[in-house]
Amino acid sequence: MRFPGGLGEVIDAIKGHGMVPGLWLEPEVADRLVREHGIGYFTFDYNIDLGPADRLLEHNRAYLAWVERLLERHPGLVIESCAAGGMRLDGATLDRHSIASLTDQQDELLLPAVAAAAPAAVPPEQGAMWAYPAEQVAWSMVTAMLGRIHLSGRLDLLPPDRLAEVAEAIGVYKSYRGCPGPAVAR
Repeated sequence: MRFPGGLGEVIDAIKGHGMVPGLWLEPEVADRLVREHGIGYFTFDYNIDLGPADRLLEHNRAYLAWVERLLERHPGLVIESCAAGGMRLDGATLDRHSIASLTDQQDELLLPAVAAAAPAAVPPEQGAMWAYPAEQVAWSMVTAMLGRIHLSGRLDLLPPDRLAEVAEAIGVYKSYRGCPGPAVAR
């Protein structure tokens, strides 16, 4: 069993450490999590097949209206749009979401191409760049600094010297970007 004490126990532990609990999910499957569990951050992924293209516009309009109603009910909620191949990087979606996840590329050497091209579609303050520091911590972290850093991976397995590099990079990032909000645990 993944959460023997229930999801609430995990959420309370995250809050207890001063962080905002967040979930990565497809929005078409959940809503009461804000009210009942105090979730303050969602990543809305886009891995569905809507079928014929003539239904896409109707679906997008309904989705955006739903997001607007959700934000009206929960004004402090942060919603991140997952690029999912660019399907939710349009102006209407970016207008309603605080953050846009640009990629979850884990290869540190392939990430710079995404980071360099991303500002053509998404402002750097809205574009989330994932960092999976492992072997080349500095490379991964500096590349992610081109947007809003989303730190992931097995940080708990990093040796102390590499973990110190991650902490130093986060400190540098905060010094020039400011901290846009509370830390997010995934």
